[in-house]
Amino acid sequence: MTRAIAPILAVATIWIPQSAIRNPQCGIRNPQCGIRNPQSAMRNVKSAMLIGDAQPAGRQLLDQYCVTCHNQRTRTAGLTLDTMDVDHVDRDAATWEKVVRKIRTGMMPPNGARRPERVVLDRLASELETRLDQAAPPGAGLTTPALHRLNRTEYANAIRDLLALDVDVASLLPPDASSEGFDNLADALGVSPTLIQGYVSAALKISRRAVGDRTLTSTQVTFTAPAGLSQDRHLEGLPLGTRGGLLVHHTFPLDAEYEFSVAGGIGPIGFGGATLDVTLDGEQVVATNPRSFRVAITAGPHTIGAALVDRVRSAGVDEAYSDFRNNAVFTPPGGVQSITVIGPFHATGVGDTPSRRQIFTCRPSNPRAAPIVVPCRTATSRH
Repeated sequence: MTRAIAPILAVATIWIPQSAIRNPQCGIRNPQCGIRNPQSAMRNVKSAMLIGDAQPAGRQLLDQYCVTCHNQRTRTAGLTLDTMDVDHVDRDAATWEKVVRKIRTGMMPPNGARRPERVVLDRLASELETRLDQAAPPGAGLTTPALHRLNRTEYANAIRDLLALDVDVASLLPPDASSEGFDNLADALGVSPTLIQGYVSAALKISRRAVGDRTLTSTQVTFTAPAGLSQDRHLEGLPLGTRGGLLVHHTFPLDAEYEFSVAGGIGPIGFGGATLDVTLDGEQVVATNPRSFRVAITAGPHTIGAALVDRVRSAGVDEAYSDFRNNAVFTPPGGVQSITVIGPFHATGVGDTPSRRQIFTCRPSNPRAAPIVVPCRTATSRH
């Protein structure tokens, strides 16, 4: 408000001496002798000050531009500014906060309606914000924050960064609650005894998987193709000359044998008359029956691919002149629908996995020698 009054005081200060200069007989000891009516001049200054106070942020501005729509009769958007006291914003603080946001974003007054200059609206918003801050009781916003725990996504990222291990937390932990569409707010992430037990159980499974558990029993993991996946042309990551298929990443827990089962779509042999090509880390897997076979694999992350090779032609060789194109659309039937991994069987060891290298940072130079206690560098000391 001081900024609004300052120009008026400056004009009044300039105007009064100029009136006194009109009478050259006026001296310094009697500066008001040149003013014909000093009391009237002071009343004009006070009136100008009151008008300057009302225009940028007063009742008059709201009545002129806002109350015409937001009153008791029209009740536009359920807002009645004619009944709200702008001098006591604390009585309707939440509503005045919405008014400030609408003014700041330029949404009110709306486009097409009469509106003052942008600087006037900014002054109005600034004054309302000042009054809201002054009306708020001391320490009103100093609430104790809730205990912030990791949600499932943050937990999986932490495991990946600490143990170099990718885990599917959706199968280990219950879904997280959300607030206004966000699942990483402390107020929405509650902590219950059941949830804590779930995190403890997940930590036990993840730690065994990271270190390597020789007592692990065989489990089954199935990877399915996304709904609506088009398998009529080559997919990136799979061998050239193939079409469709799946490319999945899986972390094998132990050095052991694992059984694979590939399910296909329609066709006389399940794959539309095409042959199946299975790869492991980019290398072709030679098996009598590529749809169901068992192979020995080392522990750690590996990439499994399964794609189709047409007997007549291979997609990707010359698609522009292919006889299989009908109106620029491939029509060969069949496709890979799922890849199932079962194991481990006949485990031979825990292997040398990225997670073990991340955990066990010290190794004896001679494993058969007597154990010697040597201080090891931790993962944090290396950085």
